[in-house]
Amino acid sequence: MLKKTMLVLLVLVVLATAASCAGPQASESEGVRLAVIAPLSGPLASGPGRQAQEGINLAAKIINEAGGIDGQELVVDWLDDRGDASEASVLAQKVADDDRYPAVIAHFSSDSCFAAMPIYEKAGIAMLTAWASHAELTTRASISFRMSPSTLFYGRLNGELLADLLEAERVAIILANAEYHKDHTRHLKDQLAESGVSVVSEELYMIGDSDFRSQLTNIIQAAPDAIAVVGYPRETGLIINQSRDLGWEGKLTVAPAGQAPEVFEIAAANMYETYMGGGGPSFRAALAGDAVDNQAITDYIAAYRAEYDKDPNGGWDAQSYDLVRILAQVIGEVGPDRAKILDELKGISDFQGVNGTMFGPDRAMVPEYGMSKANPETGLWEAVPTQ
Repeated sequence: MLKKTMLVLLVLVVLATAASCAGPQASESEGVRLAVIAPLSGPLASGPGRQAQEGINLAAKIINEAGGIDGQELVVDWLDDRGDASEASVLAQKVADDDRYPAVIAHFSSDSCFAAMPIYEKAGIAMLTAWASHAELTTRASISFRMSPSTLFYGRLNGELLADLLEAERVAIILANAEYHKDHTRHLKDQLAESGVSVVSEELYMIGDSDFRSQLTNIIQAAPDAIAVVGYPRETGLIINQSRDLGWEGKLTVAPAGQAPEVFEIAAANMYETYMGGGGPSFRAALAGDAVDNQAITDYIAAYRAEYDKDPNGGWDAQSYDLVRILAQVIGEVGPDRAKILDELKGISDFQGVNGTMFGPDRAMVPEYGMSKANPETGLWEAVPTQ
């Protein structure tokens, strides 16, 4: 009897161990499942991670309240890669191996996307990123879709902002040592060169740094007309504060971190003469109460305010929201088959999102052109008229 009891216990232990190693542990409720891999902890959680959760959870709630997808509940399974490329690869493999997931929304950084894309490519599962924006994200793999404007678009736009709107002739650049920021800066410098603008200083920093005074001292000594900050939200806010502490009273541009409310939370009082390329002028107008042609913007702002009792940021939150909307539409049309979803997504060119039209010729959102200026008093970006 004792031997039989021990044998049963041994079998139960083996089964429990196997279950714990079987991949992402999602709830077992029925429905259409969607994997989202995002930075839910670590330094990126309060900015892009929080915005993604707000946008995606809102979209899922609206879809489910309207009857779900073909009568089935949309179930979102959240996975935390901490914004780390190594962890992104591990989670990408788990999602790829789990046939409950017909598509995945992931990852924050271009570095993480590049690490994970071969895994998704092999599995034939569509990867839609609400955050990453390297220009090569949609050329290195056939399964990738990008919501953020590319480094080519934003770098060029940032250059136009500095040359044409701010009329700078001498520009200094401080950038993060990451793939996105270096590629953005390359396109920024190309645009500046074409506009006859000189880059008088270029300083690099590591993500996670907190003291930028040495780099900023070198930059200020070079006497630029404007400083271009190319980095993530936390560091961008600290750079703005420290530049002002060192006596810089001139113009600043921020990219791409300006969309994140964390920048205002860190540097609000010092964001005078601070500008951003992009920022969605129609979204900003609608947020201020003006009528706009894009109904998706109006619907999103109203739903977000009702759900969270605050104004949406309109960046990563809106882009995450739109990805759930478009995936729900596609899955409703072709079912949860990975190959069919991928083919259907590639044929879409006119889905109206909050910040632009999806997906365009390179499987990316076609963004609305615009420029914005920070208002330190309101903590908001205001559209700047452009020709």
